[in-house]
Amino acid sequence: MMIEIILQYWKMMLQVRYHSQKMMLQMRYHSQQLILQMRYHSQQLMLQMRYMYHSQQLILQMRYHSQQLILQMRYHSQQLMLQVRYHSQQLMLQMRYMYHNQKLIHPPMYHSQRKLKPHIRN
Repeated sequence: MMIEIILQYWKMMLQVRYHSQKMMLQMRYHSQQLILQMRYHSQQLMLQMRYMYHSQQLILQMRYHSQQLILQMRYHSQQLMLQVRYHSQQLMLQMRYMYHNQKLIHPPMYHSQRKLKPHIRN
């Protein structure tokens, strides 16, 4: 009877040891799985953050460059408009000057080309 109790005790002790080791191994396995999942998800998040940061940087750079181009185009178009105005005014002045000189040299004949009667002065 005493031997049976001792055997029962050792059997229980072995079962407890087996279950405790089994539980420890399961805990270790699950904790490693969780750690690996956390690493994977954190790396994924980091990559997404980097991608979002770079895409945001690219968007900002594109906005900046497009605004710079728009400003340059406005400036150059205004410069061209001013040059066109200046040259057209110069041409108008030259044409007026040439017309005025030609008028002085060759007075234009108007619709009344007949000879006028001399005015009688008192």
